Amino acid sequence: RLLVGGWDGYVRYFDTTATTDDSTAITSYVLIGPILTQELDEMLLKDIQAVMASSSGDVTYSIQTGETAEAALAATATVSGTWSAGRNNNSPIRRANHALYIKISSTNRWAMEVIRARFEGKGKVRRRA
Repeated sequence: RLLVGGWDGYVRYFDTTATTDDSTAITSYVLIGPILTQELDEMLLKDIQAVMASSSGDVTYSIQTGETAEAALAATATVSGTWSAGRNNNSPIRRANHALYIKISSTNRWAMEVIRARFEGKGKVRRRA
């Protein structure tokens, strides 16, 4: 059978002899990043807000930071939370570093309309060897 991934968060088998839809829920995630400021400046992520589609399932978000993009990608999340359908309140983050990723994951069907974040430059220069 042919394994087919769908836009709705399900994996299906294509089978011409099947009489029903054999679907299996899958975990999906999106990484936004790396988000960088100027090459040597540190940045502060102040807060983040998501507007999910009205029929969207809940999603979990997490923030990973590091001194480089590679370090941020490999880092353990320092902040996490949940966004639900509709407009969510601002999530205060207050995490500073040189690079960050935002990971959005869910086992539900979900859709996001917009995500907003506020950043501030900190001006601390990373030391180089």
